[in-house]
Amino acid sequence: MATKLFNKNSTIIDSSNINNLLTFISDDKYFQEFTKQSKFLEKNNLSMLKSLLNKHILNRRRNLKTYRIDCYCISIYNRMELHDEVLKLAEELLLVKFDSVVVLALFKSCKKIKNYEIAERVIKKYSLLKIGDFNIQYGLVHYFEFCGEMDRVYETLSRMEKNGLDSNPIQQTVYNFYLQFGFIDDAKRVGKLIYNIKHQKLHKKFITEVQETAEELGSKIGQLYSELDHQKQLAAISDLTLGISHELGQPITNIRYTIQFYAKLFKEQVSKKEVTDVFDSILEETERMGNLVKRLAPLTSRKNVIETFDVVQRIQNRLDAEKLKLQELHIQTHVSPKTPIYIEGDPVHFEQIINNLLLNAIDAIRHSNVAQKNLITILLSKTTNNIIIKFFDTGVGIEKDHQKKIFDPFFTTKPPGEGEGLGLFIIWNLMKGMRGTVSLDGRYTEGSKFLLTIPKNTI
Repeated sequence: MATKLFNKNSTIIDSSNINNLLTFISDDKYFQEFTKQSKFLEKNNLSMLKSLLNKHILNRRRNLKTYRIDCYCISIYNRMELHDEVLKLAEELLLVKFDSVVVLALFKSCKKIKNYEIAERVIKKYSLLKIGDFNIQYGLVHYFEFCGEMDRVYETLSRMEKNGLDSNPIQQTVYNFYLQFGFIDDAKRVGKLIYNIKHQKLHKKFITEVQETAEELGSKIGQLYSELDHQKQLAAISDLTLGISHELGQPITNIRYTIQFYAKLFKEQVSKKEVTDVFDSILEETERMGNLVKRLAPLTSRKNVIETFDVVQRIQNRLDAEKLKLQELHIQTHVSPKTPIYIEGDPVHFEQIINNLLLNAIDAIRHSNVAQKNLITILLSKTTNNIIIKFFDTGVGIEKDHQKKIFDPFFTTKPPGEGEGLGLFIIWNLMKGMRGTVSLDGRYTEGSKFLLTIPKNTI
């Protein structure tokens, strides 16, 4: 006689059903029966289902005979938010048979736990970057976003768009991704394609109206992105203004105090040395203000010369200019490729960006106490519309708590007098002026890694 079990809602669970479930897990020919029984348990006694899966499925040997059932168990574990179990099952199942749906489930769990170590093993083992399957590309979009490699995000979305030209669901997914990442012009283009696919049999006038609505929506979203960016810039300017007030206020106060102090002494007899001390103090403070103003010059200069220039040569120019510092600290440099890469833009602003990154890297290596090779690596690549620059150094790196603040004006971890905290803020502003982006790879642990994306035409 079957034993009757009760769950917390007093739903009767017949033990014979559980025994049936254990029978069904042995072969994919019972897949329909297994899913029916597992759904019943998932609804009425989730803890019992979890216990059964952990005992009879999680650690069993993977094979083709039970492949489909094991894949379904991944979805159950996913709904239970048991991502370690998902990753274990997925990685083992891929050793039996490659399945893009299993890969996608693995990527989704990696995204949930914010750890892509297993995904990186799978990417390498199965050469996923060469596969055009939608599920895999979907997972790679989130992986590259996690890595901060927005150039790879864009490349992957472009492949998804190209491979799914006749699929409305795929184009809708690509459209949503483009909006999410701020690629508004691309979203507008895909929006037109979506409505052409969806309404190709409808009246031409209606199609035109739908397209115009999509374009209007894309325009409004683009405007929202622009306004958000403007708000960020206003906040940065506010911070900058406060910082300038503080930085200039201190030397001005020192000058005023010095003059007031010695003005009283002048009523009496004052030695030549005392007068010289006054002048030296004032000169020192005015020099501080002058240096600050000089550092801010790239942000305030109205000079904007647009010309075609070779970014590789400009990078080499900055390395040559800092040759003595590099030699003094035994820092090796590596730039690849050596062949010219041309863009349209302001070469002075570009050199300022590279110069600030280079000086930061030299300083970070100088303060590193880790016994390792002193190296600055600059890797360049091209996409259809952009130049990608990856800038690595083997310095002290940037602490996790500081990584979100590094582009804020006057943020610095250096002792007073050793840095104003403007270098990366200036880079961020100059990159905005070139319609590019700059980001820090927070996962890089051997120093610092910056990613710069610059349009080939920055006008």
